[in-house]
Amino acid sequence: MNFSNRLKKIENLMLNDSTICVCHPQQNFDVYILDLSEDSESSEPVLKGEAVPDVCPDCRKPTEKNSITVKIL
Repeated sequence: MNFSNRLKKIENLMLNDSTICVCHPQQNFDVYILDLSEDSESSEPVLKGEAVPDVCPDCRKPTEKNSITVKIL
């Protein structure tokens, strides 16, 4: 095992002590589209893409979820 592998292993051990998942930090945003134009049939936000899971499938820890709402006028 070389130095960089050992360092990654130590970093992973340190990160696994947290209570919130840090496996996929780039995937913690739910994006909603809210169409407020005159032609809109509904005023409810619609989820765009996949929803962020409540529990990480890899480490089984809760995920920190954020949402972004894009308003179309």
